[in-house]
Amino acid sequence: MKKTLFTLILLPLISHADDMMLASNMRGLPEDFRRYFYDSEIIVQVYLNDTRLFDAAVALKENGDLLLLRTIDDAQDTDQDTRTLWSQVLEKGVSIGKCEKACPSGLMAVQYRLDNSVLRLYTTHYETARARSTYIAMPEDTPGGIIMYNDASVTNSVTSRSWGINSSLTSSFANWSQKASFQSSGMDGKYHYSSSSLYELYTQKELRGSFVRLGFFTPDSDTGNVQTSGFGYDTVVGAMWGTSDALLVNTDSVSAWPVYVTGRNQSIAEVWRDGRLIHTQQLQTGVQALDTRHLPGGIYDITIKIIENGQTVDTQQAQIYKPQGWNDPNRRWRLNLWSGQHRTLTTGDGRLREDNPFSVGGGIDFLAHPRAVLGLSGAATEKEHQVRTRANITLSPDDTLFAQYTLGNTEYQLNQNTDIRYYRNIPGGGSASLFWRSATTDIYGHRTTSRQQGDTWGSTLSLRLPWSTSLIVNGQYMDTAWRRGLGADISITTLATLSGRDMNFRVSAYNRPGFNDNRRDHGVSFGVSLSLAPAARHTLSTETGMNQNQGYSSLNYQWQPGDDHSIRSLGGGVSYSQQNTVISGNASVDTPYVSGDGYVQHNTHGNTSTAGGNLSQVLVMGGGRVASVNGNNSRSMESALIVDVDSDDETANVMASGRMAETRLKVGRNIVPAELWKKDTVQFTASGGESVQVFPPFDSVQMQRGSVKYIKVKAVKTFTVVGMLQDEDGNVLKNRYVSSDVSGGVINSEGVLTLDSGVDNQKLTVRAENGQPAMQCALPSGMDRNKKVQFFSTIKCRTTGQRERK
Repeated sequence: MKKTLFTLILLPLISHADDMMLASNMRGLPEDFRRYFYDSEIIVQVYLNDTRLFDAAVALKENGDLLLLRTIDDAQDTDQDTRTLWSQVLEKGVSIGKCEKACPSGLMAVQYRLDNSVLRLYTTHYETARARSTYIAMPEDTPGGIIMYNDASVTNSVTSRSWGINSSLTSSFANWSQKASFQSSGMDGKYHYSSSSLYELYTQKELRGSFVRLGFFTPDSDTGNVQTSGFGYDTVVGAMWGTSDALLVNTDSVSAWPVYVTGRNQSIAEVWRDGRLIHTQQLQTGVQALDTRHLPGGIYDITIKIIENGQTVDTQQAQIYKPQGWNDPNRRWRLNLWSGQHRTLTTGDGRLREDNPFSVGGGIDFLAHPRAVLGLSGAATEKEHQVRTRANITLSPDDTLFAQYTLGNTEYQLNQNTDIRYYRNIPGGGSASLFWRSATTDIYGHRTTSRQQGDTWGSTLSLRLPWSTSLIVNGQYMDTAWRRGLGADISITTLATLSGRDMNFRVSAYNRPGFNDNRRDHGVSFGVSLSLAPAARHTLSTETGMNQNQGYSSLNYQWQPGDDHSIRSLGGGVSYSQQNTVISGNASVDTPYVSGDGYVQHNTHGNTSTAGGNLSQVLVMGGGRVASVNGNNSRSMESALIVDVDSDDETANVMASGRMAETRLKVGRNIVPAELWKKDTVQFTASGGESVQVFPPFDSVQMQRGSVKYIKVKAVKTFTVVGMLQDEDGNVLKNRYVSSDVSGGVINSEGVLTLDSGVDNQKLTVRAENGQPAMQCALPSGMDRNKKVQFFSTIKCRTTGQRERK
């Protein structure tokens, strides 16, 4: 204690401007104190990151080596195993400063501060511990509902007609989410075909960090945050369990390896990336971790500038490790397991299994390093199995390597597939890639075995060149049973302006091996498109070129009327070659209820025509209401609000604002996307009109997948009532609560009421209270709707109910 007291006495002699992290940097210490201080017993408080472990006696050498002599007082709120671990580490000795090699238990830095006699141990878990993995609590009364996506496609020609219908339903019932998916397709004509199948029908529950699924599902798709193997489009009736981050409260990920900075009094840390300031942080005195929760995801280099008194006093380089999609680096394992019986719910000409074997499968993803994700997945039945391994490695912020090997075995054949890809981002918006794909199939016949093997090597380069020019080059070498040889594609596009109108020039060429050793496919084309108006709503394009030594030319026109029009585009064109002339037309629409597109082509050779189209629509049901919206605007919607808007002002422009988006509402029925899981407050405001208020002004929602909630809002043009209220006997009412159709207020002690009311409102209501009866007050008719404030000398009221019982 005497030595600690002596230390405190000498504090004024210590220079606080110097770095206090290393003992050798403790300048300003008198020589006699230096001899007394080092290699002596010093009483310190030991902290692990921000948590106190114990008080201890330590010995400190002048070169920064520190040794634990004994512990004095343990912190009772910390784990005993943790205290034991770090006391053993300190007994072996550590060095003040950054840990460079042989760092025990993730130790990154050791700091000793003389001014408060505190020893801090910083580890790799410092910041990940700050991002606590707490989970959202879902209420028991989560809204139910149904969201159904419907898509239809059809093609019709002289010889055949093809059609397809796809429906996907997401619902919420009893705090579980349900999913059902249906597909039907067919063809009429010479090759008649028809098939309908139900490939998803299950219920799922989101838990804290995981989910449970029961029912009929396809293991290859929608498996949480893990890539899982299955048997292609084959379906299974059974159960699935997997890890999930859906209910994590804090979705802000932190750097898997923390970045430490040393602050001084009144200093700021600026974080720069590629010459752009992306974050600032006020620093406390001493070493501390940079707050990386708000930094972008990925693995990239940063520059940290320490600003003191407006001047840059220090600059250091660091790297952020925030793996994409890994919200909690502490949970390095991700799992998915499923089991069940193969079942196919198909009618028509679809493939039916002769047996229904029991099958199991699953997948594991492991964050081996912030730059490397390793995966293993597999699926098996009695007669077939599949195993897949993969690695996704971030070599640098601009370089990524992906490798995958798949081994599949059935009763009659063995498949081996290798896929290795390298991606690189090029500054300025370009990219490059290299790949190698290899497939080997061993087929077991009766007393015979055959092997088919194919390899493809390739690369792609995309560059942005000067003068608004882009270049795309694609090259491949194929060595397969169907194609063999070198192939290449090249395309150059240039944007220009002529008299205020946009122009687009494109030159492309290709040359690739023919199918089954036939002659090579090759061609070249030159195209120009010109905007006929500066608004780019009318575009004329022409193209000429050659395919297989046969020349062709085409002319097309396209009209895009704008966002406020139901027609998205309308166009037509003609294409001429020596063998045929094709006349075509196309259109696309985007209505509030359905979106779609269609086309028609007529060939003069053979005098044949072909027509086709697509329709997309979303049906939403919930709260006893049904609404429809076009599929283009709501494709990814998993929960929704049905909002009915009533307005007495056509210029109100009601807006709904929440976390998901800001949506403009029309008078009548609307659909607004809602955020999943988290509580959200949707604000309703009127951006147009004069003195318009929206009621209710907001609504709080918390939704799960498939939830639909119904809300009715009204946009009311208002004015302010200023006047006196009198009862049947002519007495002035005072200190009474009064409400209108849009607000409420209290009459002041002098009998004057100031209250907002809708312009179409005809009455005010006085609340029954303190033994006084409820009353109705009629507003005078013939008021000027354009006046914002209306003054009334007298407003007559009459009793409407019994006196309130005391």
